[in-house]
Amino acid sequence: MELRGSQRNCLCQCIPLQYIDGRGILHGNCESTNDGALWCYVKYQKSSPCGDLVKSDIFQDRYWSYHACTTPVEDSSICKDTVIPLFFLGAYGGSRRDSQPKDVP
Repeated sequence: MELRGSQRNCLCQCIPLQYIDGRGILHGNCESTNDGALWCYVKYQKSSPCGDLVKSDIFQDRYWSYHACTTPVEDSSICKDTVIPLFFLGAYGGSRRDSQPKDVP
């Protein structure tokens, strides 16, 4: 399923994972910059729809993004109107024939 721009933005989300480097500087969660831009580790790891994912050198199996720092938060009105319908479409397999929702992690 192809995500529209607003859906992609709403699903491209930061997680609060951060680290402190050897100089005592806090990195991640849109509180520090890399090449002049804010960045954060992302939800859904490599399955995240963020278009600029970079594999972390610090945390195994984690990815980070600049774009995620610019997207609306999941509980914003913009995202509630796009993510909720997308969730139900996925939970029910996109078909009215399904009488029971599929297991959703």
